[in-house]
Amino acid sequence: LNRLTLDTVDGISGINAGANDAHLISDLQDSGPLGGINQNAGAYIVANGLRLDSKGSVELNLSAGNNVATLAADLYLTGLGNGSFSYKDSNALTIGTVLAQSGIKTNNRAVNVTAGALLRVDGDAASNVGVSAGTASVSLQGTDIQLGATGGNGTEITGGSIKLRATTAGTGTISTPATGAASVVSGTNVGLEADTYSFGGLKPTFAATNSVFYGKVTDNSLILTSDLDGASHNAPTLVIGNHVAAEDDTAGAITVDSAFANSYAGTKTLVLLSGAGITQIQPITVDRLAVYAGGTVNLNDASNSITTLAGTTSVGNFVFKNAAALTACEISGGDPLVTLTGVSAPAGSVNLKTTAGNITLNQPVSAWNTVTLDSAGAITDGNAAANNVTALGLVALAATGIGHGNALETQVSYLEAVNSGANNIEVTNTGALDILSGMGNTGGNIGVDNTGGITTGAAAITAGGNVVLTAHSPLTIGSGGISAGGSVPLP
Repeated sequence: LNRLTLDTVDGISGINAGANDAHLISDLQDSGPLGGINQNAGAYIVANGLRLDSKGSVELNLSAGNNVATLAADLYLTGLGNGSFSYKDSNALTIGTVLAQSGIKTNNRAVNVTAGALLRVDGDAASNVGVSAGTASVSLQGTDIQLGATGGNGTEITGGSIKLRATTAGTGTISTPATGAASVVSGTNVGLEADTYSFGGLKPTFAATNSVFYGKVTDNSLILTSDLDGASHNAPTLVIGNHVAAEDDTAGAITVDSAFANSYAGTKTLVLLSGAGITQIQPITVDRLAVYAGGTVNLNDASNSITTLAGTTSVGNFVFKNAAALTACEISGGDPLVTLTGVSAPAGSVNLKTTAGNITLNQPVSAWNTVTLDSAGAITDGNAAANNVTALGLVALAATGIGHGNALETQVSYLEAVNSGANNIEVTNTGALDILSGMGNTGGNIGVDNTGGITTGAAAITAGGNVVLTAHSPLTIGSGGISAGGSVPLP
């Protein structure tokens, strides 16, 4: 048995079946040298339909001349196949039914198909199978990608990592116009890249064990989350955008202009990745939110409701408002993987606010300028003795304590803290510290233990309980003085 190779023989190159169908068969598995079917330069296939049955790999990827209307391939062959599949076409291509064979099937081997124009993936009436690669990767690329026939059957694509890419800048579209449902099901990740998304017909489903990723082809183009309306997602993580401009994805701004919720997104973690800014005009409701931006992050919708947050912006401020308790934590997402720890704005300020519930710092919050923590409940230390806040200054506002029972560890130059209800304010700081805007706690003690000098200003420090300021070098009390319902020991 030999590998079937398309070549030039007696001046005739490749196969030209005209308006007829072509059927190529190879019974040779990959074993050491590749079996299956391949082609040499200039030996192209031209046909109305092309059916390929092969136990070994198919490598028909010289796209300059291959030109078939419809493609079908069986590399599974009742479990006997062991080859991967690679095909490139110079024009529009439909993965469909040819000579009673429907779709492309492999035995856990990769599938790569590229079309020079529209790539359409149809499913047959019986099973809707368009591409089935088992646990192996699937890559489909065309100027546009259409899942399912217009007004006809839907389709199903299954595999390991699955990537669909519509390459035309500005207008390239991934669409689902079929009257039958389309589904893309991955054992790892689903990646969609297009400048336009159009999900008509029945709602398509994008499902993955790890994440579903939406990006754009044109760098620096705006992403509107409403572009994704009409699709159903079933994956632990939904990733929108890409912060790496050099890649073939977006580095543009993201606007959350449609409400995201667990029930809508089918996900527990939402990851927003942008090389520019991120804003919103609709709320976000998910368990975990990760944000990476190259510009200002302004997610201040009062109806946001998340549990845990991680994020950073390399330029500008990071602002987030939440209608529930909020925890700063570590979250990973994206492809390539991005891991975000705590919340940071190395060239700006951070402002985190809850209108209900505590702010818990399981991971640090840092900023070049000011960190503002405004909690409807308490501000609590969730990372034991590790640092909680590093910034030029900290403004901490709470209703039921700040570092109560477990002091906040900080490294700041100025501090302003107000607690309007019960429990203590407890802060341990490193570095010379100014408390010029005062501190207030109506329902408990104030305790500041500073490694370095402490200077207070014209604003008073007041507490319903004790006030203890511990400076491990000079302590200077300003004109505002100290007022306490309890004792005021000054070490």
